[in-house]
Amino acid sequence: MLNLREDEWTICGRRENCRFDGGILSIRGAFAEHNGTSEENLELTFTARAPLTAPGTEIWASFRRYSRDYHYMAGLRGGAHNHLYLSRLGSGGYDRMLALCPLDFTVMSGVWYTLRIVCAGQKIAVYLGDEDSPRILCTDPDAPFHAGSIALGGGYTEAEYRDVSVTPVNPAVLDGVTACPDYLQLTTPSQAEKEIVRRRNRSLYRPYPVPMLPEGRMERSLEGEWLFIPEGEAKGDPADPLQAWLE
Repeated sequence: MLNLREDEWTICGRRENCRFDGGILSIRGAFAEHNGTSEENLELTFTARAPLTAPGTEIWASFRRYSRDYHYMAGLRGGAHNHLYLSRLGSGGYDRMLALCPLDFTVMSGVWYTLRIVCAGQKIAVYLGDEDSPRILCTDPDAPFHAGSIALGGGYTEAEYRDVSVTPVNPAVLDGVTACPDYLQLTTPSQAEKEIVRRRNRSLYRPYPVPMLPEGRMERSLEGEWLFIPEGEAKGDPADPLQAWLE
């Protein structure tokens, strides 16, 4: 367990917005980098929250921090975002978005969340709470850096951290690990399911009957749902284009 004492961390940014008190780090508009950690294969675990007074939840941590310009960043975001985030930061075109995982629950201010980040070789996994399977599991084979320190904070809203630990792991610890399906995978219909719905909806449409037109003016309401056939899908008898919708 890492001590959350000011003499063991370097503050970068707004120092006046950083406070160590009773084993809890409160930080906003800055980040705190641990002075004695430099690992390649590691497990970083911490518990964090946004205070109830914060306008939103932005929990950030960086690892394999080679420098301020080269490191990995993981985040838990609430509000309109409500997702887990993972990216590689690198100047000179080495930035890479690695994962964006929508969550199946609402991230709330005032609630403590535990994140566990495992780096093993080229693989990175992000676990939430005590879940057995990671929410994020990705491979980053072309990173220009491979080891570094860890840091907490970096968001524009206040966050509090406690119970921070860093332990070395075996480079093969993530071999055979599979990620749990994310929220979008579970809720997005497959192409086959979409085709079933499309055919069912199309079968409900009927031609619009137009009566014999009088010589004078006539008004007919066109209110309702209309279905137009894309030109690329029109086939069969050109004189009967409706047939394409009924197939």
